Amino acid sequence: MNPLNSPLEVGLRALVVLTETFPRRLDVAQLIYLDHALLHSGDVEGGLASLQPDLPVGPGELACAVLSSKMDSSC
Repeated sequence: MNPLNSPLEVGLRALVVLTETFPRRLDVAQLIYLDHALLHSGDVEGGLASLQPDLPVGPGELACAVLSSKMDSSC
């Protein structure tokens, strides 16, 4: 099993985001955006070091994740 982005890891990250934003409701796009910000916090001004390394296609990764969630497919 790949330790990065395994179902367990993704589920735990979603649980943390949903717990911290409770009682505010989030749609899937907001949850994906916050998950991306959690992993790539170094991209945010004043943010902590990113959990995952920078990739040249970083912004495309976020767009792909949002589109995939709406189309029920992967990039």
